[in-house]
Parts: sequence; structure tokens; C-alpha cells
Amino acid sequence: MSLTTLEKVTFTALLIGILLGLGLIVIQVRAHSARNRAVLADIAAIQALTPRTPLEKAQHSAEDDRENHNKLNINHATLQDLEMLPGMGKVMAQRILDFRQEKGEIKDLNELISLKGMTKKKYATLRRFLTAKGGRQGGLGAGKKLNLNFASFEELEKLPGVGKTLARSIIDVRNQRGGFHTLEDLQEVPGLTPAKLQKFVNLIEVP
Repeated sequence: MSLTTLEKVTFTALLIGILLGLGLIVIQVRAHSARNRAVLADIAAIQALTPRTPLEKAQHSAEDDRENHNKLNINHATLQDLEMLPGMGKVMAQRILDFRQEKGEIKDLNELISLKGMTKKKYATLRRFLTAKGGRQGGLGAGKKLNLNFASFEELEKLPGVGKTLARSIIDVRNQRGGFHTLEDLQEVPGLTPAKLQKFVNLIEVP
């Protein structure tokens, strides 16, 4: 059935009206989202400028201490310390040391972003193990227990029942995973049976 001229004009006008209506809705939604983002930005700016009370400062400091407790302090780490971190490598470790020597002290880990070869993925991984405040004052395996995310090949090899082959497997899995989060993650290490883990489980820790 063919449409009359009047019906065609009416249909076209209706279609144009619908499209215009949809366009206005999209514009309004975008404008509303932009206003919300602006409001959130203003709130964040006000919060940043608002002085913290002594209690808030103490709470914030305590949270930082807990978060950084098991991390390696980048201002005290040696080349060997840095090399053992997941995804680091000798070249990047040396660049960090050169950068630290040039600056004197790294006050914020964000400064590492400027280093050649420091990708977003690598930086995100390293932030989990490094800190510029507090943390471990250099030296892998510092403390009573050996932290598996910082331990060197030699330190792992000396653990009861580990040896060279298993030590290498632990490091390989650590690098693949970007570090261990819990002891359960060690189940992915080839050759590390529950019986072997039991021999040194009291000598190690993970964040």
C-alpha cells in the first residue's frame, strides 16, 4: 500500500521530531554528567584545602604505616633489593638508583613515572612493593621472617627443603603473578608440595 503525499510529510515530520527529541535528551544527560563531575571536583578541592584535625592526621598516619609496613623503602633499597621485585629487572633497578642519586631522595613514588621504560603496568606493580615513607629500610629478608616478595634466589635456596630448582620456580611464579598475596598463592609453584611448604612456612611471610 502506497502512502499519500500528506502521509509521507506527516511521517517525515514525526521522524524528525523523534530524532530531535533524542538529541535533546543526549545533550541534557551529558550536561548533567558534566555538572556532576564539576561538583565532585569542587568537593575534592575543598576537602584538600580543609585542614585536618589532629585526630584525622593521626588516623591517616596510622593507615599509611600499616600500608607501608611490608613494603621496601626505595630510598634505602640496594640494587639487589630492587632487582628481585616482580617486573623490575637490572636495567630499571639501575635507573632508579641513578635517579635517586641525582635527586638525593625520592619523596613520592609518582616521580618514577618519568623514568625511561616505566610503563603504567610496571609502575602499578611496583607500587605494591615499594614506598618512599617508612617500610623496610633496605636489605632483603629483613626482620624475623623472609618476605617471599623481596627474597633473593640465594635466600630462597637456603630455606629448608627448597634448593636451587624450587627457588627458581618460586621466583618465576612470583614474576608471572606480580608477587604473592597470600600463602595459598604458593600452590601455583611447580614442585612445592604441602609437605615441603610445611618445612619452612614458619620462616616466611607475604604481605
